[in-house]
Amino acid sequence: MKRYCLVNKIKKEFLKEYIDIHKDPWKEVLEALKEAGTRNEFIFMYHNLAIVIIECEDIDVYMKSFGNSEAGKKWFEMVAPWLEESQFIDETGKLHGETNYLEKVFDLKQQLDGKLHPY
Repeated sequence: MKRYCLVNKIKKEFLKEYIDIHKDPWKEVLEALKEAGTRNEFIFMYHNLAIVIIECEDIDVYMKSFGNSEAGKKWFEMVAPWLEESQFIDETGKLHGETNYLEKVFDLKQQLDGKLHPY
């Protein structure tokens, strides 16, 4: 299982809505995330930056699967106007070609074991 990290910049006027909907998401979205192949997903907020950590085998397969599900389409369409910048959807809620994720440059456990892996 790989771990990916992405950052979404939330428009300040929609910050409360963004946080509220993630604290109480639709059940159909949770199910679609699992069906798309995520083992787990976390979001941490830093000011208006949403730091998204996704555990899955392949981020592009996962995003396409979730983004093409009915729940994913509704979700992305709803939250897209709240995003100032996203590494995976545009202003209409459509997926970019490939998901851009943050480069991992340190992993204590991996580096103690002798090799840093990119995920």
